[in-house]
Amino acid sequence: MARTALCVAALLSCVSAFGQSGGGAASAPAGATGICNNGEYVYVAEKKGSCRGRQGIREWFADGGKVTSAVPTASTAVPATLSPESNAALASEKGFDVSAACDNNARSSSKLTFHEEADHYVVAIDNLSRGSCKSEARAMSSTTFTFNGCRDTNIVMTFDPADKSTPFTGKSSTCSYVFKAR
Repeated sequence: MARTALCVAALLSCVSAFGQSGGGAASAPAGATGICNNGEYVYVAEKKGSCRGRQGIREWFADGGKVTSAVPTASTAVPATLSPESNAALASEKGFDVSAACDNNARSSSKLTFHEEADHYVVAIDNLSRGSCKSEARAMSSTTFTFNGCRDTNIVMTFDPADKSTPFTGKSSTCSYVFKAR
């Protein structure tokens, strides 16, 4: 009897642990390269620093910057595309002056430009206080895209066609962003 109870307890422990793990490559959104310990997915090629400020990496789906077969890639997933109006606003050669306000009362300013490639945009970020970096932006819908900044990840931006001066606003888990057209 004690042996049966021990086996049942061990089985329940495994089932409980499995049920709590969540996420994983099989259930990851298209293009995600990893999941952080706080449950946020990341979409960056480089593992190092990808989950900084998010309690570390829970699971990495990418190998050498290339997504493993467990995660849908651009060739297997149907990519969302921005509307022609969203696309035209994002692809402005002059780019955007970006203001960020974060939960820790930090504020920052950046200049961003976007260059369209096959299934994504290359984002050139000049963070005025922290240097520059490049990232990728991917459409989530006709008016929404996501990208990673130099220090922040999973930034989701939404296009407002009625607002010509600040056509994109959005946020991550820690900061709010406003894109002012230059």
